[in-house]
This record gives sequence, C-alpha cells and structure tokens, in this order.
Amino acid sequence: MNSIGQWSLLAAFPLAIYAVVASVVGRWRRRPGLTQSGENAALAVTFFITVAVAAIEAAIHTNDFSLAFVANHSSRDLPGLYKWTALWGGMEGSLLFWTWILCLYVTAVVMQGRRGVEHLMPYAIATLMTIGIFFIGVVNFVENPFEQLPFLPADGRGLNPLLQDPGMTFHPPSLYLGLVGMSVPFAFAMAALFTGRLDTAWIERTRKWTLAAWLFLGLGNLLGGWWAYHVLGWGGYWGWDPVENSSFLPWLVTTAYLHSIQIEERRGMLRSWNMVLVIFAWLLTIIGTFLTRSGVVSSVHSFAEGPIGGYFLGFIIVSLVVSMGMLVGRARLLRSRDRLHSLFSREAAFLLNNLILLCGAFAVLWGTLFPILSEAVTGDKISVSAPFFMRIMVPVGLTTLILMGVGPLIAWRRANAYNVRRNFLWPTVAGLLGGVLLYALFGIRRADALICFAFAIFVLVGIVVEFERGIRVRSRMARENPAIAGVRVVSRARRRYGGYIVHLGVLVVFCGFAGSAFNRKAEGDVRPGESIHISGYDFVYEGSEELGNPSFDGIEASFLLQKQGKSIARLHPQMRVYHTSNEQQHTQVAIYSTIFQDFYMVPVRLGPGVVSVDVQINPLVSWVWGGGVILVAGTLIAIWPERRRARGALALYSEEYVSTKKAVGA
Repeated sequence: MNSIGQWSLLAAFPLAIYAVVASVVGRWRRRPGLTQSGENAALAVTFFITVAVAAIEAAIHTNDFSLAFVANHSSRDLPGLYKWTALWGGMEGSLLFWTWILCLYVTAVVMQGRRGVEHLMPYAIATLMTIGIFFIGVVNFVENPFEQLPFLPADGRGLNPLLQDPGMTFHPPSLYLGLVGMSVPFAFAMAALFTGRLDTAWIERTRKWTLAAWLFLGLGNLLGGWWAYHVLGWGGYWGWDPVENSSFLPWLVTTAYLHSIQIEERRGMLRSWNMVLVIFAWLLTIIGTFLTRSGVVSSVHSFAEGPIGGYFLGFIIVSLVVSMGMLVGRARLLRSRDRLHSLFSREAAFLLNNLILLCGAFAVLWGTLFPILSEAVTGDKISVSAPFFMRIMVPVGLTTLILMGVGPLIAWRRANAYNVRRNFLWPTVAGLLGGVLLYALFGIRRADALICFAFAIFVLVGIVVEFERGIRVRSRMARENPAIAGVRVVSRARRRYGGYIVHLGVLVVFCGFAGSAFNRKAEGDVRPGESIHISGYDFVYEGSEELGNPSFDGIEASFLLQKQGKSIARLHPQMRVYHTSNEQQHTQVAIYSTIFQDFYMVPVRLGPGVVSVDVQINPLVSWVWGGGVILVAGTLIAIWPERRRARGALALYSEEYVSTKKAVGA
C-alpha cells in the first residue's frame, strides 16, 4: 500500500500539469475534445490523490511505523477515532489532506457542468489545477507522507494529548473545507479576468460555493473556540493566537465580499472592488497555511517547523503578482455601471460595512505579522497580545452589529423619510428601551456590553418586523394561516430570509461574547468536605479516585455544585499522564453548562488529600455555540435551491416586490 500511495502521488503531478495545458489550449483553439480531456485529467488527479489518502490511512491503522509520518503521529494504543484524525495531525498528512479536499472541490465543479459558464470553465479548471500542482509538488518532493525510516520502531510516538479530543474530528476538516473552498470563487474570478467576460456570470456560479466556504470557515472557527474552551483550561475560547487569526482573516474578507457582490448584481457597482476582495480572501487562506507550517510564528496550533516556508512564500508572491496584474490589465472593463446616489441607502450601508470589516482584517493581520517583521528588522521579537486586538475589534464588532441591522431595513438607491420612519421606528425604540432596562433593572454598567445588548435588540426587532411583514402579506393574499405562510415566504425567498437567520445567529454569538465581560473567578486548596464559594455557589470537594486507561493514567476529583444547600450538578476534573508523548501531563476541565452561564473547573493539583482547583462562572458561553447553530441553519437555507417563484398574485411576496415597496415608501 505504501508503494501504491507513493506512485499515486507521483502520477497525480504530471496529470495536474496536463489538465492545465489541455484546458487552456482546448479553449484557446476551440477544441472541445481537448477541453474535456483536461477535465478528465482533473478527475484522474482526484482518483490518485484519493488512493494516496487511503494508503496513508491504511498505514496508520495497521501500525506501519516504517513510515516516519505514522511513527511520529500514531501509536499502537491510539484509539481508533484518532487513528483517522492522525492524518491531519502532522505536517505531511495535513498537506495531503488539503490537497485531497482541493481535488474533491475540482471534481464537484466539473460534475456541476458548464451550463452558463462555458467560456469560463476551462480557465477555472486550469486555475484550480495550478493551485493543485503546487500542493501536489509539495507533498511529493518536500513533505512526503510516505517517507521511510531507516529503522523500524517498536511503537510510534502517538498523537499529542491535546489532539486526542472530539474537536480534532470536526474542527480541522471544517476549517480546511472553508480555506480550500475559497479556491473556487478565486478560480472563476481569474477565468473572468483572463477572458474579459466580466459580467456577473462568475459571481452567480460561485455564490453558493462562496457561502459554503464562508460557512465552513465560520463553523471551523467556532468549533476551534469550543475545543480550546474545554481542552486548554484557561476559561476562554479565543486568544488572538496567530494561527487562530490566520483562519479568522479570510472569514472577515469573505463576509465583506458576500455583502458587496449584492451591490454589483443589483447596481453594477464595486466590480473592481469585488475582484480585489475575492483575490485577497483566497490569498489569506494561503498566507494562513504559510504561517501555520513555516515556523515563523509561535503558537500552540502550529505544526513543527519545516522547509516549506520558502516555497509557500514564493507561491504567495507569484499568485499576488499574477492576479493583481490581470486585475490592472482589465481595469477598464471593470468600471462601475452606476454610482452611489445617496449616503442614506443600502449600498452605502453595505459599503461602510465593507470598510469596517477590512479595517478589522488589516488590524488583525498587522498584529499577527508585526512580531515577524520586528524580528526581521531589529532582531527583537515583540509580542502583540490580546488587549491590542480587543481595543481594535470591539469597536469594529459593535459597528458591524449595528450596520447588520441597518442594511436590510434601508432602501436601495435613496431612502426617503417614510422609509426611515416605517422601518426604523420600532427597532430603534426597542433598542433604546432595552438598553435603559438593562442598565436600570439588571445593573449592567460595562459600556461595551450594554451597547452590544442594545444593538442586538435593535437588530432582533428589525428581523422580526421583516418576517412579520412578509408573513402578514402572504397570509392575507393567499388566505393561509401564519405558520404555513411563514414557511412559504421563506421557501420563495431563501437567500433573503436565510440571510436574516444568519444575522440572528451572529447577534446571538455577539451577546455570548458580551457575556465574557462578567466572568467571575475563584481558586483554592480544599480537603474532602470543604468547599470553594463564588457568587452564591458552593463547590464541595467529595474526594478523588485513580483512573486507568490503555493510553493514560490519571486521577479524577469529584465536586458537588450547590446553591443555598440545593444540589445542582457534579463536576469531575481530571489530571492525566499519557504513556506516549514522553509521559506528557494533561488537565481535563470539568464544565457544567446552562443557558445563562457555565460552571468551569480547572484542576491545578489533584491527589488523595488536599487538591487545588481554579473555578470560574462564565455567563452566556452557550449563546456562542447556540448562535453558531442558528448561523449554520440560516446559511443552509440561503444555499438551498429556491423554488421557481409563483406567478400572478403570489408574486407579491417576492424579494423584488418587497424591495420596491420599501424604495417608494409604500
């Protein structure tokens, strides 16, 4: 199997080159057969990379420690689930996994067909396969997962204990699907630039691909936060680590892009701007891969330092020069067909949202790269900590939140007084009243948290008003009950109402973030029967017991959570020592979650007598994860194919009708 995997990797390389040449030459010389041959070659690349992935997984599951990758990232006692995830637990396997996902995307693009984009398809395939050539070359000649050891170890080193967690099953694949998925809109953008066919056909073909990539990126970041929260033991879920930032950056730029393409589709504006956004969203995915694997940043998420940093840097520079050169060359064809008529319009709100998001992205990128640049220039590595990012991103987040509520409520082109009064009255009143009540009745004094909750109420009421208005019109005209009318309104304008649900998920996540302003902490040493008291709750220590497992030994403590003598739950923090990974010690956090707060316990020292623990009460953490679920649901609704809109009277419920009514103030 090792030989089959190695030869499959080698076979994929010339096939990828052929796919590029055949696709371009076939289209250039108008030879459909050659173009089809290029697509078939791309499918063959997918087949051979799939064989290579199957071969390395077989080596992991059969404990073939003759391969350096298997010996370094697996072991005989590694649980079966983590033998699967070991593929992306190391440098070589993660690059092969990245390459495989790219090939699967190429296959999906080919299977989708050429209809409507016949002129773009060959160049899009060529662009995707050019990216593939780079990654296939890296896994063949630089970081080969089939590299043999000169000796046969009795056992492997095993997977890092931090990676032996369910988060390893979902977080990296989700991020990879998002990062690699941005290659599809980038490829079609390059195809549009190359052909000079710069209408919205490339945007229409890639909108759902972009939404899917954006969804996986956002979900991957949330899953990473959840993983860090319950594994690392510091009580937070986002530390502004350089590798965390590297996956957050393309999500920010893609968010801006998804909003601005609506202006191009409706008004023919921001055409060059959208090209810049899609190029930099993709480049940031490659830059993130470079930061993670080059060893230039220090991070708990980084892979070991390898020789690939220079190759990635060269690929980034070449890609930037080529893509921006093509953009400059087509600048004349990308002129806007319309102009901004008023600052009080949806276009202006979307554009301001773009600028805010990009300012945030630039600040995060600068804070991430500054230590590298400082070390290169002065020799001193200056760290940029979380407070820097928070000072920037809190205002960015709050501004984005309010614009998220303003954008859907304001009319296209120019808002009149009636439009503003009709659509903004109730959300504004609700937001102001909610802020006053939160201040007066609930004692919220933190300005940033209070503003966040007030803005969230404004956005929520705006979303409710939009749903109520559409359901009311549908129910009256079609004589349906509100429940059925609601389902059909959403089904006939899924992109629009799915977007509202996404906004709902985002505001719930923001409220979860705001809850961290009210975290409470305590720590102490306790004996059996003693307790730690915090904010009216008692954590009563009951005792400890030893644990036995093929992978680790450990000790588990038991604490009873009480309030006013009433038992609520038991928490069981653990400390483990893994047999592999050089007997590495690992703490297992205990968490009891409710809708409004988490009870979080981190063991510092456990034993048969006195134990030492840190205890935290973290409000609204479950809102972050719950908002993520809502966000996923809304995105899936927006991606799902829309039914053909009904004719006649029922056309009154279409998005075009509602938007027109808003514009005229009716």
